[in-house]
Amino acid sequence: MNTLKTIWNFFFGFKGRINQYYYLILILFTIPLPYIIHVLSITWDYVFYNTWTVSISPSDWLLNIVITTIMLFMFLIAPIFWILFKYSLLVRRSHDFNGEAKSTPHIMLIAFTDILTILPLFIAKLPFNLHISAWLISSVLAISLAFIKGDEGDNNFGSPQLPFWKSQK
Repeated sequence: MNTLKTIWNFFFGFKGRINQYYYLILILFTIPLPYIIHVLSITWDYVFYNTWTVSISPSDWLLNIVITTIMLFMFLIAPIFWILFKYSLLVRRSHDFNGEAKSTPHIMLIAFTDILTILPLFIAKLPFNLHISAWLISSVLAISLAFIKGDEGDNNFGSPQLPFWKSQK
């Protein structure tokens, strides 16, 4: 149980600090993730849902429930975990240079551009290139946080995180 809690806090925790190396590796994973989820959900919808619902008889209710559950996961639950993961990284990175996320201009601009990324998906009259340009700005800002050196010693948010290749005593 303690190991599971440690893993959960490493990926989704908002306390403590994260060093440049871990942050860069993990943030590079979060950038393409929403688009991978989007493509998988469209593929799943097209290949399985549309094909199977036409040929499924009403007696195959269990298969319908499984298909609907997978679609619900891809559209709702996976993006929520992605948001938690991304913003936990951003908050802990701001802690590494002794700043709060709400007072760090980089983080606030990333949050603003993430909102701009989502808006064209819900408002039909907004141009789709706003979605792409906001995503690019958010990605560049998120990656640039990896190149800001954190505090050397302890700060208000704890001691620095040791890289995984150094021995932990």
